[in-house]
Amino acid sequence: MKLLLFGKESCEVCKNIKEKLEHYSNKYQPIEIIYYDVETVDGLTECAYRSVPDIPTVILIDEEKEIRRWVQSAPTFAELDELLKPK
Repeated sequence: MKLLLFGKESCEVCKNIKEKLEHYSNKYQPIEIIYYDVETVDGLTECAYRSVPDIPTVILIDEEKEIRRWVQSAPTFAELDELLKPK
């Protein structure tokens, strides 16, 4: 599974969410985090592909299938634990 984070460098909320996700990944459960800066061509392209309406947006994907999305918010550690637990 992967967490995709869409944001921009000048967005303080985006920076805080990025730090929170990195903390979760480092301390609790390793998960790949991919950051897309919407002020770059690659970021805008992925934003359009994933139909991201606003930033920050966090998308949890598994094998390219969207599992859950958070718009203008971040997942809680409890939500991530529940979504990432082995089935």
